[in-house]
Amino acid sequence: MKKIQDKEHAFSLFRAGKHREALHVCRQMCAGGIADARVWCLRAVIEGQMKDIWSAATSATRAVELDPSNPDCQFNLGLALLYCGKPKSAVTYFENVARINERYNYIDQFLGQSYEGCGHIDKAIGYYERALLNNPDNVESLAYVARRYELMQETERCRSIISRAIELSPFHPDANIIMARLDRYDRNLDAAQTRLESALKHASSVNDVINLSNELGHVLDRKGNYPEAFRYFSKKSLLSENANIPRYNANIVHNAIRRNKLAINRDKTSKWNRIVDDDLADPIFLIAFPRSGTTLIERILSTNPDMITSNEEGLIQQVIDSIPDVTDTEFGYPDALNHFSDADLLKLRKIYWTHAVKVFGDDVLKKRLFDKLPFNIIDTGLISRLFPDARIIFVLRDPRDVCLSNLMQIYLQTNAMSAFNTIEGAARLYASAMDLWLHYREVLDINLFEIRYEDLVEEPENRIRDMVKFLGLEWSNAYLEYHDKKHYKSLSTPSGVDVTKPVYRRAVGRWKNYRKEMDEALIILEPYAEKFGYR
Repeated sequence: MKKIQDKEHAFSLFRAGKHREALHVCRQMCAGGIADARVWCLRAVIEGQMKDIWSAATSATRAVELDPSNPDCQFNLGLALLYCGKPKSAVTYFENVARINERYNYIDQFLGQSYEGCGHIDKAIGYYERALLNNPDNVESLAYVARRYELMQETERCRSIISRAIELSPFHPDANIIMARLDRYDRNLDAAQTRLESALKHASSVNDVINLSNELGHVLDRKGNYPEAFRYFSKKSLLSENANIPRYNANIVHNAIRRNKLAINRDKTSKWNRIVDDDLADPIFLIAFPRSGTTLIERILSTNPDMITSNEEGLIQQVIDSIPDVTDTEFGYPDALNHFSDADLLKLRKIYWTHAVKVFGDDVLKKRLFDKLPFNIIDTGLISRLFPDARIIFVLRDPRDVCLSNLMQIYLQTNAMSAFNTIEGAARLYASAMDLWLHYREVLDINLFEIRYEDLVEEPENRIRDMVKFLGLEWSNAYLEYHDKKHYKSLSTPSGVDVTKPVYRRAVGRWKNYRKEMDEALIILEPYAEKFGYR
């Protein structure tokens, strides 16, 4: 009886908008061993709304296990997997939903995005158009599909769809953000500012306020009103203050960095066995501090048909998670790096590639895998241990521009990304991560190519040629045409729109416009700017 009452209470709280309280009740019931798919599904829904995507995927997986014929459970698992960067897996569950109920709300648009993520653009467009046909007056659906067309550079189709959405709901936040962004691209900055300021007056949630403020910040930046732009970018701090948003702690990342620095030194690495006796390939790794230009390089290299780019799939994290279960060492990570047997290394390499096949299919074994995840900078020691001959590209950018750029982006919250809710938090994490990177350069023997974002902007062809040569690839002019629509590939990063355009110089030295606002952060970053040769 109590379980029934608790379940009813959880749903009642959810309907009343008390999502954090509802989640607490759901988690208590789940911890008590409840085998009710609806409870696990509700938990997944709330975790997804709170941007706790990985937890949502775990909860939705349990819901499907308990009731595989329930379309709501299948749908929420598909949604979580899609936002975890697993479009191929998401397709499976969304197609299950469509088989159960082909008119299920929003199924066409999410099937479209999943197929887009798999690179099947024509199929994706077919689902998007079907979504519009089936939901011509659904503002959420219109805004969603318009955003996909924006990313695919189908600007006129995007504008047509979003205009209809705004007719139906004049102050809809997502619709107004998309229209303002189109106005910004066309340099209609006054119109974009007026639209966003009006929508902000009607914003009803913290996330809407943050998203509208962020786009308004970009418009004001383009207009040269830097103090106001910075004020709107800084609205992200609300993510750390709001009671209905899960708490994340950047100190967890700082501690992980310290542990790696303590565990990995020249005395230890000189004893690492570099002989690898299997027939598995070495991936190419792309690492950096976030917002240094990794997405641009990923887009450039993805024009090579023999290259599979990872789109920030956490392959290395899969290896880390498996260490306690598959290795013989009693040490935890990262200390375990110094105690792996040859057999441990072979098992961990196999786990990496097994997961890569699961995500990208068998083609990943026939082509070259380009593993891009900026925060792999922290785990470069593990990369060197498992793949001692792997080519590693490191992207460097002016630390002041990097930290400002991270403040200017909206991220799904994690412990690491929560550091970027303030400019000071971004600067502290930069200092911590780059101290570790400088340490790695001293103690690891890695096959390294360093490239500066600013050099890539000033001399794109020369630097791309240097990079292609380092990777042992044949030259193709397609590398210079990465922004052409024919090379479009869905990317899960905030830079997705920017890198569908030719390289631009506007972002170089942008921090100089924000000297006053960044004063405390600049004190932290000055030693690194000097060390890396930035004046």
